[in-house]
Amino acid sequence: MTIGHHRVRDPDERNKHLCEGCSLCCEHVTIHINKPRKKSDFDEIIWYVLHHNVYVFIDGDGDWFVEFRTPCSGLGKNQLCTTYKERPDVCREYNQDECEKNGEGEYYTEFFRSKEDIMMWMKKNTRIRGIS
Repeated sequence: MTIGHHRVRDPDERNKHLCEGCSLCCEHVTIHINKPRKKSDFDEIIWYVLHHNVYVFIDGDGDWFVEFRTPCSGLGKNQLCTTYKERPDVCREYNQDECEKNGEGEYYTEFFRSKEDIMMWMKKNTRIRGIS
C-alpha cells in the first residue's frame, strides 16, 4: 500500500500516516449516557455542562454522550502518540473509517455547551418544564 510517497506494509504504519496532522480522537473522552426522560435527568445534564471543558451531545443514532475535552497524556507535540507501540486496546481498535477527518463519522446532531443550550432544546423537544 502507498500513502503519499510512502510505501506502507504494516497496518500500524498506515494508521499513523492517516492520523498525521490530526489528534481529534486523542483530545477528548466520551461516555454514553441514558437518554434523559425526566426533570432530574436534565438537571444532571445541566450539571455536566456547568463544568469547564465538559459538553453533552446527541449523535446521529440519537444516543446521548457526555464529552470531556482533555488531551491524552500520550499525545506528543507533533500530534502523534508517543506510546503508539504500547497504546491501549481501545486505541488499537479505533477505526479511522468512522473518524471526523478520514471517514464518514457523524459525531453529533445536537451539541450542548451550556445550560441555555439545554433549556432551548428542552423547550423545543420536550414537555418538561421547571428546571431553573
